[in-house]
Amino acid sequence: MNDTSKQTKEKAYGELEEEVARLRADIAALADTLKGLAGAEAKSAAEALRGGADRVAASAHSAADRAQASAREGYDALQTTVEKNPLTALLLALGLGFIVGAMSRR
Repeated sequence: MNDTSKQTKEKAYGELEEEVARLRADIAALADTLKGLAGAEAKSAAEALRGGADRVAASAHSAADRAQASAREGYDALQTTVEKNPLTALLLALGLGFIVGAMSRR
């Protein structure tokens, strides 16, 4: 092999090594960028999830409060009705007890 051809091959090999080194650096930079983007997206998704969970918890708490208030109103209305009409309430309770007792015998 002559010197010119050998020098050309060595030069081409050196350039190829430099190009591979630049590609490695570019790939490492790209990987760091992707890692940063993925971290930011994951953080954003986690914050959105926490916000959604907080809204669901607040909604459930509000629904429980409304149900409790409704039950309290129903109880108060029943108590008022029994106080106003004790004989009717007693006969109604007696009749319901009779029906439930008859049904449980079967």
